[in-house]
Amino acid sequence: EVRGDRGKAVIDLLHRNPDVVFLGELLNREDVIAFALSHESGFKVMATTHAKDRDMLREKWEKWGVDYALKGSILVFMEEKRVKEVSIFEDGCWQPLVEVG
Repeated sequence: EVRGDRGKAVIDLLHRNPDVVFLGELLNREDVIAFALSHESGFKVMATTHAKDRDMLREKWEKWGVDYALKGSILVFMEEKRVKEVSIFEDGCWQPLVEVG
């Protein structure tokens, strides 16, 4: 798990070539930029964040000017500790990946 200045930590990770980078919770614009840098650098990245639904997540990241980071992202939307939806962001919108009954 990356703690503290995530942008600097991701740059440090470029030399270590980890299998997976876990950024923890994306709380602000800077965290999302670190997420995007990790993804664009070829790392498999895991992170958590909070939003009412996938559209609210997109709106929040658009407001922060970092919605480009959604490209190729897989969203596992949970509600009351259960998986509600699994989608991927492609071609400017969320596409269902797995149907959850």
